[in-house]
Amino acid sequence: MKGKLASLLIASCVTSTGVCAQNVYRCGTTYSSVPCAADAHGVDVQDSRTPEQRTQTAAGIQKEAKLAKKLEKERLQREAQERIALRQAQKAQKRIKTVERLPLPAKVAKTRRQHRINR
Repeated sequence: MKGKLASLLIASCVTSTGVCAQNVYRCGTTYSSVPCAADAHGVDVQDSRTPEQRTQTAAGIQKEAKLAKKLEKERLQREAQERIALRQAQKAQKRIKTVERLPLPAKVAKTRRQHRINR
């Protein structure tokens, strides 16, 4: 539904640009709707594309928007997995430091318990 609405809006914007066209003047490196000086000259800004080309452009924009959403979703999933992996690595590092501070018999007992749990 949103895709159809978006394409309808894009198509209506593209087709309505010719109706409300106004004069555009180039003044040096800037553009304005009002001539800035006597040497300002008008610029033709009419859309010379055919309706088919406009439709193709709108379809291309819609396709790229879908791809962008897909890529963003993949990136967010990848970042979430990286955060989980980082947390697990930090927890493992903490456990190693804790075990290193224990006296030797306690280290052996704790290591044996962890091996039993991990199996």
